[in-house]
Amino acid sequence: MKENDLDILTVELPSVNRGSGYGHDCAEKLLDMNSALDGILTATDGQGLGVLRAMKENGIHVPDQMKVISMTGHEIGKMLETTLTSVELPAIKIGETAVRITLEEVAYMNDANMRKVKYKPKHVTFEATLEKRESC
Repeated sequence: MKENDLDILTVELPSVNRGSGYGHDCAEKLLDMNSALDGILTATDGQGLGVLRAMKENGIHVPDQMKVISMTGHEIGKMLETTLTSVELPAIKIGETAVRITLEEVAYMNDANMRKVKYKPKHVTFEATLEKRESC
């Protein structure tokens, strides 16, 4: 963002449900904060769906006036009136890796010899794929 001289603008509203309604409300708040906004990145496709609804309600054309991208890449993104661009994450691989690391940590903690040594967190990087559709 810095290398392209772009400002980061974020919104987090108090809510238990972080689905489409949340995406809609956050998009409305973002528009109130910056009417020149031209792109929104959401955490989930459900939130992206809410952003698309908010844009339609406000007469903002996607993708001509606003780009919308979600971070999870779900099948629903392909079925929307304006198909949702998404960053496809390898969910199964992420889940398998999380389980493997958790089991390793449990085994480590159960080993009497290892309890004296602090467990080192693991940092894992996964490759994501941009699935470009109509919203961007």
